[in-house]
Amino acid sequence: CQSAKEQEIKEYLHRGIKLSESHMETVSSYLRADNLPIPSSLDAEVTDAIEPIFTDKLIIFLIAGLDTLGLGVTGISLSRVMRRDLALTFTRIMSEIALYAEDGLNMLIDSSWLERMPEAADRKELLHM
Repeated sequence: CQSAKEQEIKEYLHRGIKLSESHMETVSSYLRADNLPIPSSLDAEVTDAIEPIFTDKLIIFLIAGLDTLGLGVTGISLSRVMRRDLALTFTRIMSEIALYAEDGLNMLIDSSWLERMPEAADRKELLHM
């Protein structure tokens, strides 16, 4: 976020930081409630560098990959959980990740960094042509 050039991308990445902090806090609260250890974060690994190492385009592509990974891991967790409260939480987290990911993909498409995938024809619209 701190080394992105475009303001729209900075805002998108900042939104992602806030979203992931919210998800970490939510999951950590369950662990705390059951007196289980909370895994440490990698916050100490973030440098104070502001010079871009990667292009904005590559950063957004990497985030899109992490969004996919996040959805997959949360989906696996959802499929194995036996607690209703956790299932609801994982479902909410997945929906928030999916909305964030969609915005990132739209940003890639709008910037002409990614082509829009072919979509199925809208049969109702074709009937009215």
